[in-house]
Amino acid sequence: MSTVVSEDRVREMAASVGGLEAILEGERRFKADQEYLENNRERLKEQYPDQWIGIVHLRVVAHGDTADDVLAELREADEDVSGAVLHHAGVEDSTWLLVEGSRCAAWRARSAERGDARM
Repeated sequence: MSTVVSEDRVREMAASVGGLEAILEGERRFKADQEYLENNRERLKEQYPDQWIGIVHLRVVAHGDTADDVLAELREADEDVSGAVLHHAGVEDSTWLLVEGSRCAAWRARSAERGDARM
């Protein structure tokens, strides 16, 4: 089921996150960080075995046993966590974009599928 949203509502939603240019910049940043992950996947898997990593601005800024550990480390490092790429180095399809103010329910679903409760 889809919902039609008015142009005014779209503008209002875009303004609440800094406007259209901020949205587009966030998308560019995510794509660049995602490409960094893809290009370095094997090295990161070896360097951070079975750990979550947080990538911001083309570098691993945080790593830990759980996604929560990584988020806490990102915040301690004063990184802008909205837009951080989180990835579980031991699992191929566990990359998520963090949107501040919400936790990706998919993390829990993916962990449950793996039998891994370490969020």
